[in-house]
Amino acid sequence: MIEASISKLSVLRRDVMGWWEERMRTSAEALDFNADDLGDWGIPIQPADQPHHQRMKDLLAKIEFEISMCEQFRSINAEHLQVENILNDDDSVSVASNLASETTHSEPTELPSVYPNISNDNHTTSVGSNASLRRLQYPSQIHSRSSSALSGSISQAIYMNDTAGIPTLASNEVFLWTPLRMLSENLFSNASTGKFGMPTVFSVAGVIAIGTSRSMILVYDLTQALIVVLGDLSNAIDFGAVTSIAISMDHSKIVAGYSSGVISVWDFIKKQNIKTIQPLPRTSGASGESDTSVQKRGHFRNSKIIHVSFVGSKVDVVSADDEGSAFIHSITSMMMLSSISSTQLAGNQPIYAISPLPRSQRTHPTDSARIIAVATPFRLTFIRLRPVPTVFHKILAQKNLPLEERTGSSCASLAWRPALTVGKTMSVPALAATFNSKLSVYMIVDVATNQPNTIRKSMDFEVKEVGTWDSDEPIVAIHWINFNTLGLLTTQESLIVVDTIQMRELERCSAKKRSLLFHDYFSKSLEGLGIIPEMAYFQNFKSYKGRLFILGLNSIEVASLSTWNDRLTSLVKLGNYKGALEMGSGFYNGLSFHAVSGLPSDADSRKQAVGAFLAQVLSTFVSMSLSSTDFEMSSQDFAFVRDLAATSFRICLMIQDEELLFGEIFEWFREAGVSQIFLDELEDYVLKEGLSVRLNRPDVIQQLVAYFSSQGWYSRLEQLLVHIDPSSMDINQILRLCEEHSMFSALIYVYTNSVKDYVAPLISLLSPVDVAIKAGTIEDYRKTANSGYIVFVYLAYIFTGKSFPVGTLTRREALQAKSDLYNFLFSTTHTSWPPGSSNSQPNTDYLRALGCEPYPYVRLLLQYDSKELFNLLALAFEDSSLDGEIRLRDGHAQDGRVRFADLHSELNRQFIVDTLLMISHSELPNPRFKLQDQDLIQLYAFIAKSYSKYGKEESRIGLSGSSSGIPPAIQISNQTCKDIFHHLLSGFLGDEYPILREERQTALCAMLNVYNPCKTALERESILNTCHKVAFWRVAEQLYKLAGQYEMIIQCYLNDEGRKGDVFQCLSNLLVGGELEYSETWGLKQHMLEMLVPLIEVDGTRTAELVINVFPSENDSIVARLKAQPKSQYMYLRGLLEYELTLVNEIRGQGGVMGSGRRGSTTIASGGRLTSRLSQGRLTGGIQSQYFTVDLYNLFINLMIQYEPLSVLPFLVNTARQCEKEEQASDPYDFQVVLSLCLDANLKAPALWMLERNGLITRALDIILNDLTDSIGAGVAIVKDDVARSRSPSPSPASGLDLLAPSPFAERSEALNQKRLDLQVLTQNMSRDFDAGLALCQRKASSLEKWERDSLWYRLLDSVLEPHNDLRLQARTPYYDPVEAADGSRTPTAVANNTILHQLMTVLRSFLRKTVKAMVLHIKLPAILVHLLNSMNHSRFGELRRTIFIMIEEYSFESQLFATASRILSDDAYELNKQLVRHRHQGFRPMKGQCGVCRRLLHIDTAAERVEELSDHFCVFECQHIFHERCLRSEIDSKNADLFHFSRADYWCVVCEVLNENGVRTFKRQVVDRLRIKEKGKQPLVAISKAEPISTNQEPPIDLERIYKIFDAQPSSGEIFSTLDMRDADLEDHISLNESFDDTDTSSTMHASTLAPISRRLPPRILKMLDGSLKQFDLVLDPPNLDK
Repeated sequence: MIEASISKLSVLRRDVMGWWEERMRTSAEALDFNADDLGDWGIPIQPADQPHHQRMKDLLAKIEFEISMCEQFRSINAEHLQVENILNDDDSVSVASNLASETTHSEPTELPSVYPNISNDNHTTSVGSNASLRRLQYPSQIHSRSSSALSGSISQAIYMNDTAGIPTLASNEVFLWTPLRMLSENLFSNASTGKFGMPTVFSVAGVIAIGTSRSMILVYDLTQALIVVLGDLSNAIDFGAVTSIAISMDHSKIVAGYSSGVISVWDFIKKQNIKTIQPLPRTSGASGESDTSVQKRGHFRNSKIIHVSFVGSKVDVVSADDEGSAFIHSITSMMMLSSISSTQLAGNQPIYAISPLPRSQRTHPTDSARIIAVATPFRLTFIRLRPVPTVFHKILAQKNLPLEERTGSSCASLAWRPALTVGKTMSVPALAATFNSKLSVYMIVDVATNQPNTIRKSMDFEVKEVGTWDSDEPIVAIHWINFNTLGLLTTQESLIVVDTIQMRELERCSAKKRSLLFHDYFSKSLEGLGIIPEMAYFQNFKSYKGRLFILGLNSIEVASLSTWNDRLTSLVKLGNYKGALEMGSGFYNGLSFHAVSGLPSDADSRKQAVGAFLAQVLSTFVSMSLSSTDFEMSSQDFAFVRDLAATSFRICLMIQDEELLFGEIFEWFREAGVSQIFLDELEDYVLKEGLSVRLNRPDVIQQLVAYFSSQGWYSRLEQLLVHIDPSSMDINQILRLCEEHSMFSALIYVYTNSVKDYVAPLISLLSPVDVAIKAGTIEDYRKTANSGYIVFVYLAYIFTGKSFPVGTLTRREALQAKSDLYNFLFSTTHTSWPPGSSNSQPNTDYLRALGCEPYPYVRLLLQYDSKELFNLLALAFEDSSLDGEIRLRDGHAQDGRVRFADLHSELNRQFIVDTLLMISHSELPNPRFKLQDQDLIQLYAFIAKSYSKYGKEESRIGLSGSSSGIPPAIQISNQTCKDIFHHLLSGFLGDEYPILREERQTALCAMLNVYNPCKTALERESILNTCHKVAFWRVAEQLYKLAGQYEMIIQCYLNDEGRKGDVFQCLSNLLVGGELEYSETWGLKQHMLEMLVPLIEVDGTRTAELVINVFPSENDSIVARLKAQPKSQYMYLRGLLEYELTLVNEIRGQGGVMGSGRRGSTTIASGGRLTSRLSQGRLTGGIQSQYFTVDLYNLFINLMIQYEPLSVLPFLVNTARQCEKEEQASDPYDFQVVLSLCLDANLKAPALWMLERNGLITRALDIILNDLTDSIGAGVAIVKDDVARSRSPSPSPASGLDLLAPSPFAERSEALNQKRLDLQVLTQNMSRDFDAGLALCQRKASSLEKWERDSLWYRLLDSVLEPHNDLRLQARTPYYDPVEAADGSRTPTAVANNTILHQLMTVLRSFLRKTVKAMVLHIKLPAILVHLLNSMNHSRFGELRRTIFIMIEEYSFESQLFATASRILSDDAYELNKQLVRHRHQGFRPMKGQCGVCRRLLHIDTAAERVEELSDHFCVFECQHIFHERCLRSEIDSKNADLFHFSRADYWCVVCEVLNENGVRTFKRQVVDRLRIKEKGKQPLVAISKAEPISTNQEPPIDLERIYKIFDAQPSSGEIFSTLDMRDADLEDHISLNESFDDTDTSSTMHASTLAPISRRLPPRILKMLDGSLKQFDLVLDPPNLDK
């Protein structure tokens, strides 16, 4: 076909050119013309023929263009323009393909070159010399080339010619759009549309099948050639437009649905119709509507077939129309006959999508089941077609919304991903479903059966939701792009790419420019449901092999995900290099959020391909940026360069290309003059060790050192140098620079890691110390020079085998370094370095001037910081190298003299100690090098502690079994030990160095472990006296222990402020540990008793613990002995009680370990702070004490009242609780004695609590009212005095008024203010006492007899009412409270509001209001009024008007509250009863249709059983087991013959009884027990009778009359509020629906949950009110009714 087109076009071009040449030649034979006048093909051009020539040129250009296009399709170089090659354009594979076999290019990819530009300027076309287009290269087709070829291609543009059918990638688009130009021109041509009609739907699968408006089907192959036209134009009117179309999986058959309801199946390979399914005629009833009551066998006429699909491998078709009917059509062909069988799947809801699960690549259980997913506005349904059509799972579309908000979805779509082979495994089928804007992904899991090695008998599948995602727009179509990626089309025509692994949106783009074709399928069917549908796009949005096909108004286009290098190149074309690098970084790390194709799945291949691309992009970005920018103009340029440097480092280190970073990129920065920015960025990576290896580029290091030196950043340079490879440095330059600027860390690093010299840096570090000592400025040097301490860090690293600043030395290197440093540091005289150098070298003279002999070098460190030096040596002594591995070198015997060091052959611990002793005794010519006293203290302390640790003789067991002694590592003579001991003890009695006191004492204690300084008793006394003088109590303790004077040890602990609390542990070890003889133990006990008071002051609990554990018999004598010191006695008793309670809690598992001697988790006392330890606990008391008698308890409480009065009440309360817990009959103390003690001490709170607890309510109220009366009396006295003063005549100024005399008005004002303050204090006391009395009456009112209760309330009322009335009489004018009249006016009071009288009256009136408000709950209002009138001793009733109004108002409020609560509870009871009745009439759907006893079917009756069945009842239980009532009763009676009076409420499920499920056995036991004792119990599930339904008008099971009577009793407001808070809100019916897919199953039954007995349904508050024992609801206004 293509060859014929090319041949025809070539002939046409030849004829046109021949005709034009002949015409021009005949018209110009006589004319002369130049070569410049020739046309493009060598034809002479006349001026008059210029217009003709242009038109001819355009005609030939068009012919050339058509020929070139045909040659592209024929040429191998143009294969990508075919649809098949477009589908295989990159490495992405469709969902139907094996995604695991994905192949990619892992080699570096070349950036694409410029595409040929086909211009249309002046209606001409540029054609090459060979008359054909050059081969177009796509990024995914370009394979590996050398990276050097990439240098010039980064800035080249990409141009896609849309008009020629070439893929276009505009800017940074997500998809690569390819218009099928040839197919579109043929399809939308006037000839095609005029003959076949406009395209309406299409499908792609091996071929492209397009349905038209004239019922025709046009089939194109993947070369865009029309291969067949299916259909008959004569049937266009009968069939209507094609409304749905699908292609079979073998790409040989097509099924199409038409708007008339016709379904046609075609074999387009054979070009014949397989079967045409005609619609059913509509039969109209009386109303004119179609009769749909019968089972349908097909679609009705004129119902649009909007969904068709092939199911399975045979010719089975599933279809759905716009009226909500769905069918499965099975077409069977045999010989010359064919038949069709249709089965209805749904019938009453609009079907948005119906999609069969495609077959898997390999055999999968879902293939034989033939699963179909159906989406409607309300649910997603999964149907299994084999063996019979069955709905096996349903999902509500809006399941997360409340029931009233589930209005239905306006759109839905489905897309299956079949089971695919991934490697050696097979994936699980997945379904992507959308409802409105929500996307959900479900997995279809095969439920494994327990039938191994047998034929599978059932197909059970489970649907699991694996992820959801919400879009911001409704989704109208969905397709799988690859295994984990979905393509979504929204109502706004946006294409969204979603990752299903993380359920997130990757990218989106708009498809509005594509002019998608859509349909309105659902408006008519959704009109009655009130749902506004979306337009249907699913027929014109298809997917095939990972590409999305779109049918527009004038073209068909293919959308492919852009390849990763296309995306990056498009960003580069736009100049967004940084965006390309960021996106490429995501591709490199596998963390990109972009939707691309072509990325290798293997991580190494992906990094290799993307890394090479990023390297080229970065190189070009840096070169273009730094070569075209003037960085001296503004700071913005430098900010850009800093960002450029950061990007360069990040990208290069990510792709592991440091050669590019420090090579080409660094050169660009250096040539641009901005290398300092590069070096600043390099600093961070070097310090954080972000480079793959240590920086080893000499040129970069040289630039780095020069830059930081020029800026004076030597501290920063020092940190950098220790992180750089020293082998790449200029050693001489670096060492000189380090010495000049005191960069000692870098100096040590370079010497030790490059030169391997460990002594040279030590010499450099000691030099400034020597200078400071000689100049006398060593103190200033210590304060200012932190670098001096580097020497100790350096030596600590080397002496422990580490490398400075990081790393570890090898054993050989470590031994060599230690040997060099030890020999140099402890050299007796000045030495030369390196060893073997002559004395004439300058370095030798330098070393001779360093320090002062003997031992010049270690002396410098000792004088600089002795503490750090000895810490260093203590650490070094732990090293095994000092066990003899280090040898002393020659050279110590210089100048012919024999030195101390020559006596040793090894440099070990003994040598170092001897050296330090020699330094301490040496005489120096230079006094500046003499050691200070604090240095000597540190030296002796170090020797003492070292001698204690290494001066003991060790034992070693030999091979023969005998033990041999190993000489100690350090040996010191007795005289030297004595000198050291006395130096540390008394050599510094002036105590000028208090900070070293602890150091001296620690050293002395350590030395006493190996040395005894007390040879005689006189020496011991002398040393002990010295210890007491200098307060070295630990040293004295050890000496006393050595001497056996254990009594003095207690004194040492008590004298030592830091160890007072440890005295108990010491005494416990001595007395209980068994270390002492009996006589020693007895003496220690006696001394402890003498020191008892100091021990109690330290910790009373620990003291009591010690007494109880050591000599419990002395407890009483100790208490008696402490009588003279009551505070110590109280602390001891308190500690004793705490310890006993601790023991009790330990036994119960609440405290610590038994016998641990430590305080448990529960303590006793709280309140006042006696000592730092006493305030930590709380007094709880109440244990059955072994040592506490009643007298001791009384004594303890008496002492507590004196020293901790606030703890008395908590102690008494906790004691009572503990007694109740221990079930003790009485309190451990004497009630009368303790009560008297509390009253005598004026502790009213404990006394009131005791009286109330013992039932002495009247006495308790007397105490309260006495205090209240006293306070009110004092207030009344103040008021009387104020009233008397106010009535006295005011002083009038006389004629001879003395201005200097005190003003009587000022005195009165001052007196009035003082009265107000006094009255305010009294008011607070009144309120406290009144609240206590009111609370007491309220607590005890319900537990007392009526006369006693009334007496309490009347006494409280009288205590307030009497003074209130007396105050009214104090005023000459009657006092009336302001009362509001009917017209709203108020009667004014006769007393001013700001007077003292008014203040006190206000307080008393508030007391009166509170009293009456509380009384009306316990005493009837008439009784209160009678008592009130009787209490009046005068006849002025008007003065009580306000008081009576207060009572009536409070009572009226209570009455209204009770009435309201009664109505609420009555309504609740009625509604509850109504629901109980309704629930009782609801049925239960049985599990099976047969009786659980006789096993007969319930719905099948024989002629003989018919009469019996009609009269029988069914019993259905919550467990869904059903029985004949006679069968159930017979079964129960047979096993429980001793039970009678069975009712239906007593039945239980005999099946669950056998299985022991649902708690039936427990219920049975309750029923049996109840029937045996003839008591009514809880009712079980009530059986439902088929023959005797319960009337809804029957008497409710709740006695409402009784409830109403109880409500009329008007309980208290507090009880009403508590019952209202307990309202039972769980009245919702639990309804389960067993409904068919289309909701048309009229047999679906609604049943409730278990019909529990009434006692389970009633709220607790009503059950409480139904209790007849509650007689307290007797507070109504009508006394006769209540008395009954």
